[in-house]
Amino acid sequence: MTRIPLLVAVLLVGIAFAPATHADRSPLDRLRIHDDAALWQARSCVGEVGWTDLDACDAMTWVHVKRAAARGLPLRTMIREYSAPVRRAHRRPRHRPWIVDLTTTGPAPATWHRGSWSRAQAGFRTVLERVEKVLAGEVPDPCPEVVHYGGPMDGAPPRHERDPECAPSSRQLFFRPVSFGGAS
Repeated sequence: MTRIPLLVAVLLVGIAFAPATHADRSPLDRLRIHDDAALWQARSCVGEVGWTDLDACDAMTWVHVKRAAARGLPLRTMIREYSAPVRRAHRRPRHRPWIVDLTTTGPAPATWHRGSWSRAQAGFRTVLERVEKVLAGEVPDPCPEVVHYGGPMDGAPPRHERDPECAPSSRQLFFRPVSFGGAS
């Protein structure tokens, strides 16, 4: 009789200390993050939603993280494939080429024409710091089910796909769940 409670106790302790399954782990744990991934993500955020919409930037960063983890790609690759403002030059011409040259140090990009570079660098530094916090796991995923975002060029989503909790007021019209099968 004493063997059964002892066996149950051993099983419970084993379960409590068992490593998390693949599904239980954060996508950040399953991801290759290159040194410059945060920089590319910050550039993507500025290009997609501007300098101040940090909530939308958080959601976008998590979308890139989840998509990269699901496809087994490095984060930098996913960002540069998925976000139009930082998409590789050979894929499409950019109407704001300075976005891919944003940095927190150094001179303004050659194509910069938007006013004070020092103020822009300070704003970019704020965006980059926020992205670094997301990638460090310090900012939780605001939209855990969402794996896609879209703006005016994508058209308005159907009413049932709009999630006000996950769609901060920004140029992004929607953050929504979709299957990875056909979406890119």
